[in-house]
Amino acid sequence: MNLEMKRSNTAKTASRLEEVYLNHCRKNRVKVDLKTANQSSHISGYIVGFDADSLIVEAEGSQNLIYKSGIVSICPQVEVDFIFNEAWRENRRQCPDFSAVLQRDNVHRYH
Repeated sequence: MNLEMKRSNTAKTASRLEEVYLNHCRKNRVKVDLKTANQSSHISGYIVGFDADSLIVEAEGSQNLIYKSGIVSICPQVEVDFIFNEAWRENRRQCPDFSAVLQRDNVHRYH
């Protein structure tokens, strides 16, 4: 397999993971926090729809068109762990220091 085909397959996998994640948040009305690249705005709302380049987020009674290129992170306010396999989830549950690691690394999770 040549390098260009590998890149194409990697892009397709990333796209599928993104689609699964965003679609789950949309279908289940999971409230998300969006952080923008310039850190000047923080949007908290519900994903109404998305395509390859943008998201429509319902926040504070209005719908906002947000370009994916301007988003640094999308943080759901509830855990979305269905993407990972059962062995990973079970291992994480058994780790007594998991929350300490998150705090140490300054990782914030929403419950």
